[in-house]
Amino acid sequence: MSCILGLFLLISTTCFLQATSGMKSQFSFRTHHTVRHPSFNARNKRSLENRFFPAFMTEEMMADEGSGVDPKLDAYIPSIPAVHPTKPPRTLDTFVPDLTCPFTCQCQLKLIQCSNIRLKEVPAELPDNLEILDLQDNKITEIKDDDLSNLVDLEVLILRNNKISVIQRNALAPLVKLQRLYLSRNALTTIPPNIPTTIMELRLHDNSIKKIPKNAFKGLDQLICAVLGNNPLAGDAIADGAFSDMSKLAFLRIAETNITSIPTGLPKSLKELHLDSNMIKQVKKGDLADLVNIVRLGLSSNEIETVDDDAFKALVHVKEIHMDYNQLTTVPHGFPDLKKLQESTKLVD
Repeated sequence: MSCILGLFLLISTTCFLQATSGMKSQFSFRTHHTVRHPSFNARNKRSLENRFFPAFMTEEMMADEGSGVDPKLDAYIPSIPAVHPTKPPRTLDTFVPDLTCPFTCQCQLKLIQCSNIRLKEVPAELPDNLEILDLQDNKITEIKDDDLSNLVDLEVLILRNNKISVIQRNALAPLVKLQRLYLSRNALTTIPPNIPTTIMELRLHDNSIKKIPKNAFKGLDQLICAVLGNNPLAGDAIADGAFSDMSKLAFLRIAETNITSIPTGLPKSLKELHLDSNMIKQVKKGDLADLVNIVRLGLSSNEIETVDDDAFKALVHVKEIHMDYNQLTTVPHGFPDLKKLQESTKLVD
């Protein structure tokens, strides 16, 4: 029941927690053999990313997507508009004719929750004026072209933790007002086609995506938050400029993959970049040269042995750089305004 009640709270989503002023820059290093260390997960869950989370997320969903906040961090990310369900919840027992409520689902005006009821496909005849559709924790394997074709007012689509391996070419195209798309914990092998250009938050972590081609996110110039971690990306699986259309992208997480270098062609708009628990071996001078707006950079639990001189020179606004659990033996040269090392920092001579 708590799952359902959570859905009917005010859906108010801003990107990141309000800051306290005067925060000093923080840089963390710890030189150990590279491992997939759990500490980076706890730290990243304090990230500003968490202000994306709307109130309809259940505790389980919050724990999966990341939870907790760090009140010291600045609120420098744009807000995502809120969605406001206005009527009390109702089920088939209190059915009102203006809304078609699928059997065993929970419904209220413009919101339908059909989570964890063993659905194998998207329910038929969903109401045209639907704004929020929650289908998480089911057994759906495919999203067909006509499954969502009438949902032109849909703003939030939750499909996490299903068995989705196929999203047909035009399945998402009708969703011309979609702002948030949750597809984590499925079986996707490619980036879904025709993601609506209105999208602001996209979560595709914990899938089986092997490549991110250059045009995968074409036209997504409204996207603010993208989470793509824990996919079997390796080597040069991310094409140069794959994120170049994302002129408003502020938060990007590509953690727990097998990429060996920092992706190229990242947008200048980035405020947070999380590349923890990958297989990155070196930070080159030009890797971060365009990222002048970065405030928080995560490179923990990689295999970094060397950092080129002035590799961080462009990061004039940075407040945190995390490079613990790598193979560094000295503090890299060229940190911008290095004011403070975390007390836990230990360097091996």
